[in-house]
Amino acid sequence: MRPQGVRTVGLVIAGAVVLALGTLVLAPALTRNMLFVAALPFVGILFIILVLNINTTFIFLLWTRSLMDHALEHTKAGGGFGLGALVNIFVIITVFLVAIRFPKVIQKNRYVIPWGVFLLVGMSTVPFAPDSVQAFRLMISLTTYLCMFLVPFFIVKTEKDKKFWVRMLLLSSFIPVGFANLGLVLRKYPFVEAGSMRLEGSFTHPNILAFYLAFVATVVFYVLKAGLFRMSGPKKIFLWLYMANVLVALIATQTRSAWLAVAILFLCYGIFKERKFLFVCLLGGLVLMATPQVQSRMKDLSEGTGVRSHEKLNSAAWRVKLWESAIPSIKKRFVLGYGLESFRPLSGGFFVLEPDGVPAHNVYVEL
Repeated sequence: MRPQGVRTVGLVIAGAVVLALGTLVLAPALTRNMLFVAALPFVGILFIILVLNINTTFIFLLWTRSLMDHALEHTKAGGGFGLGALVNIFVIITVFLVAIRFPKVIQKNRYVIPWGVFLLVGMSTVPFAPDSVQAFRLMISLTTYLCMFLVPFFIVKTEKDKKFWVRMLLLSSFIPVGFANLGLVLRKYPFVEAGSMRLEGSFTHPNILAFYLAFVATVVFYVLKAGLFRMSGPKKIFLWLYMANVLVALIATQTRSAWLAVAILFLCYGIFKERKFLFVCLLGGLVLMATPQVQSRMKDLSEGTGVRSHEKLNSAAWRVKLWESAIPSIKKRFVLGYGLESFRPLSGGFFVLEPDGVPAHNVYVEL
């Protein structure tokens, strides 16, 4: 049998073993959630695609994952595990199998060791976490982040590969941005958040859409400015209009931190590459400040600052209070802390404003 055939058979056998073990472990959850059961064939299809072509697998994930949030949410069973967790596990297995085939990529990558240390420390805290199931779930997510970070090192080998995948990143954004546009027009759930009218498109929260759009804006800007592609005038005009569309949708999410991220991107480009772009940033900033949504979100920061004890805290002041109240507990166990995913269950003990517990709203404080 040819080496390629041997690898294919090996992948099939490994996948069958993992699927069998995974089914046994997840059997209790399967009996409680039929949507979860119905979703298993989807994972099977992913594995078949993997066997046929690894690049096709990642193209499939790239084009579908940003549209699946609502569906994945409904497949969650006991402990919050659902099809989303299976997709994450599938990604981990895929990258692991690719790493076995191309070990030199891992050996030469200077980022693997810091990532590995971080994940090992995280894994060591799972046993003593307040909720070990949720801690393990977060561990799977963090490992998936490493795997997706490594993917380009495996699949981008030439300038042609780079152009192909940048093009895929750009084209795959059209459908999610299209759903965001639908939300801008309809202004109805599920395209906007119920109660607040913040745009969330195909995602389950406006903040998720906001940072996806920040990523899309970065990709579009890169295509326009990096000189990777030869573009005609009409194509450049289309991309600038698409960038404007993305920024309008970003404003409609009302996520200030994502606004800041994109502003820093443009400012850094203006400072280090094209000084004239600073004028564009200034002009664009003035235009944005004139929009009602931006004015409203900025006005919120000037009210409810906590200076007067009787007033309700705005979101920024509320977060600062939360983080300040967490610092004493953090200092007590600074190295390993209290286990992954421990902030919410423990926060009720030190944050009097939320006795039932609340997320950290800051990944650095949480870690």
